[in-house]
Amino acid sequence: MQTILFKSSIRTFICIVITSTNQHNCPETEGCQRLQSHIQNETHNEIICRRVIDVEFSIDVHAIHLCKYDNATFYLKHVIKKLPNVRQVIIFDSKLSYLIGPNRYNHINLLRINNSTLKRVADNLLHNMSQLHVLDLRNNSFDRLPNQFTQYPGLQLKDVYLSNNKWNCRPENLMWTRNITTSLIRDLETVDCDDPFNGKPVFHISKFQQDIMSECPRYCDCELFNIVRDFEDVLNPIIAVKCLNQGLLQLPRHLPNLTKILHLENNSISDLSPIVTNRSYKDLLELYLDHNNIASIAILEGGDWLQRFNVLSLRSNKLVQLPTYALDNALSRNENMPDAVLFYLADNPWRCDCAYTPHFQEMLMKYAPQIKDLHEVRCRFAVGDENSLLPIVSLTRNSICRQANDYAIKPLDLVNIILASLIVLVLGKLVYDYYFFKKTGRLPWIVSKMP
Repeated sequence: MQTILFKSSIRTFICIVITSTNQHNCPETEGCQRLQSHIQNETHNEIICRRVIDVEFSIDVHAIHLCKYDNATFYLKHVIKKLPNVRQVIIFDSKLSYLIGPNRYNHINLLRINNSTLKRVADNLLHNMSQLHVLDLRNNSFDRLPNQFTQYPGLQLKDVYLSNNKWNCRPENLMWTRNITTSLIRDLETVDCDDPFNGKPVFHISKFQQDIMSECPRYCDCELFNIVRDFEDVLNPIIAVKCLNQGLLQLPRHLPNLTKILHLENNSISDLSPIVTNRSYKDLLELYLDHNNIASIAILEGGDWLQRFNVLSLRSNKLVQLPTYALDNALSRNENMPDAVLFYLADNPWRCDCAYTPHFQEMLMKYAPQIKDLHEVRCRFAVGDENSLLPIVSLTRNSICRQANDYAIKPLDLVNIILASLIVLVLGKLVYDYYFFKKTGRLPWIVSKMP
């Protein structure tokens, strides 16, 4: 059997191939004509008509090609009604957007629609197509397929082609991928996402998303934030977990494998030890802990997390001080420095005194490019403290170590002054009495009264 395609710049038409060598009369329908071609020493009769409904004669037609089709919807049931023995339906370079399947048993074993604007198919497109072996939907405008697209008893699909479409790879639009046998898809590795994750394989994305949802803590939202290829062209997912406003008292015990971003804002977390001890945190790079009860990050000195993290956000916690030496040492070894490391430290009650602040201030200035809220890192509020709520980086050594209230008279100082005054008074009286005795020979009054 040979299919010959005839193109027309004026009207849409259908090319029907007749497998029999018997002569058939062309129907007296406007727009139809009979052509005779000689292929491999055989004579084939081919009927060219403008529309399927023009074909009103009984012949053994096995294949139909449609091009330049202008209608938005194409009905396979109309083809089956006119040509009950058709086995191949091929549509290309057409403007149809919706395809409806046959409503009864048929012999179609190949359905190919290429280079068209087709975007949707009926949910039950394949319901009555038990003989279908090849389904080719390449180079169209699909962004999704029906969820149960290939889930019909007796379906004999062997080859499916889906590449070069506009697949939407958000989780809600990939349900159909979970119900289709991937071994059927012959161009599996080139079935790529359009939005989001442009150019990434659809079925890999779908598998990542399924794994994420199965491992996600019930009180969190988990998503595939991005996906990148490493130097060996292996796909690496970037998974983000968001557990905001959940009243959590501790870090989640379990995270999806390969979690790299964790949002825990607006909880009541105070302990960071799981970051060091829990294997679920081994791939974590970004940690957001704003508005919690963190009073210390000293526990992080016991692991390597500070040497490999990207983002640590600790705004609005209860931090009074940081282990500046340990933190400086870890940052100097961090492989993501300087461009990929970010710190957020604002709105904490930072200690401002001569013993701690100069070292903290030096660290802040050293890592100023990484501390994005540098000028919001302020001294804690204290009544009568001239540095209260001032940006720490703007303080001078004088204002930190020689504060005015250091000169105020304290109770102990007052006692010392009184004692010193009494000593001076006693010594002065002793000198006076000695002088008086030498001059007059008379003993002091208090001595004369002593027994």
